[in-house]
Amino acid sequence: YCQVRTSHRRPRTWVEFMDVFLNQFNSPIRRAKQEQLWKVCQQEENETINQFIVRLRALWMEQKPNETEDDLVRHLMCKMRNNLLTMIGASRCGSLDEIVAEAQKVEEILYQRNKRNNNVFKNTTQESSQIETTGYQDYGQHELQ
Repeated sequence: YCQVRTSHRRPRTWVEFMDVFLNQFNSPIRRAKQEQLWKVCQQEENETINQFIVRLRALWMEQKPNETEDDLVRHLMCKMRNNLLTMIGASRCGSLDEIVAEAQKVEEILYQRNKRNNNVFKNTTQESSQIETTGYQDYGQHELQ
């Protein structure tokens, strides 16, 4: 606080202090890097909605400090994975909490579906392996007779 330079007085409000502080201590290179991160920010394939919200909100607070939660919701809808977006039942004007809750439900459904598909694949692979082994055993026994 004491190192903040102002032309004639120290900041009197928190908002004024934040503006002066960021202007003085936040380098243009860092700002440009954060802006680029914001532009390319998309939910990753293996990233949960909660992990993504934390990452998105951190960038959003820095890049869009004057926006409201409604603005964050609009950004979220544009940056969320398509498979979640198409499956959630929350309306586009729902609150952030409603959208996150719906996305979590969809993630659980997708996880269970993927788990079931992996088990089916594993069982199919085991069965075909057993059939091959049994076939070879039968073949060997037939040769012995």
